[in-house]
Amino acid sequence: MITLLGIAFGVATALSQCFAYIFSRLFVIRHRNAMWQLLLVSHLYMGAVSLVALAFVWPDGLPPLATYLWPSIGAGGFYLLGQTGLFVLMRLTNPSRVAPLLGSKILILALLASLVFGKTVTPIQWLAVMACFSAVLVLNFSGGSLPLPGIAMLLFTCTGYSLSDIHIDKLVHALGNLPTLHAAVFGALLTYSLLGIVAAVILPVAKPGKLFVDWRLSIPFAALWFLAMLTLFACIGLVGPVFAIILQSTRGLMSVLLGVILAQRGWSNVEQHVTRKVLAQRVAAAALMIAAVALYAM
Repeated sequence: MITLLGIAFGVATALSQCFAYIFSRLFVIRHRNAMWQLLLVSHLYMGAVSLVALAFVWPDGLPPLATYLWPSIGAGGFYLLGQTGLFVLMRLTNPSRVAPLLGSKILILALLASLVFGKTVTPIQWLAVMACFSAVLVLNFSGGSLPLPGIAMLLFTCTGYSLSDIHIDKLVHALGNLPTLHAAVFGALLTYSLLGIVAAVILPVAKPGKLFVDWRLSIPFAALWFLAMLTLFACIGLVGPVFAIILQSTRGLMSVLLGVILAQRGWSNVEQHVTRKVLAQRVAAAALMIAAVALYAM
């Protein structure tokens, strides 16, 4: 039952992120120099909601503050690095390519496990990593390739997100005296409250008069991303970070199919129309990415 609930949360995360990517892409296209404004204002929204919600989920008998505060800071800080990289990527290419490419987090996770945390990565897992890398190459050259700075930014983004996922797992376990879902929700709200406070501190030097430049896009993005983060924390708490990455990798196929729908409806500023050959390459690569991540976990 717990595994099924974790899978449901993982799929909900992937779907919410797919739609959030679209709104972020629309925002950075419409306001090309306002990318950092979207990052700041969305965290102001999410932080404000989190601070209010904390009052309703604050548990009794919390462990010592240092036990869960540092994992929360790590989860939020590394996430912020990954999110910054994602926004830069959104300026370079469309969401149907970015979402599957983020499945290469498993490559970063394998390197971190082997080189940083001293864990053994089996030959089968390295085979999965190579399959993942092959999928990235196919995606990169499907309908034009990412420039070298884009590839570097992809690796930066995946590293930030991977380290954030590891700290989310640590955070939920640090709150182990609570039921898992309660710990996940509390951990998510605490993390985004801290991020909201950071955004509020930066606000006075960020030309606040121009921040809320397009609430029709920034509010939906913030709402979808916040939903994705709540379900991500719950998913990682229930099934662990590796299985959570598998479930998140389904956003690749979701995003490719969603991109086809948007292109057919004339949203060429978000998704370019591609040939059937390119579409088949992207679907195959996204499917290979999911299989590679699943093989790594096995």
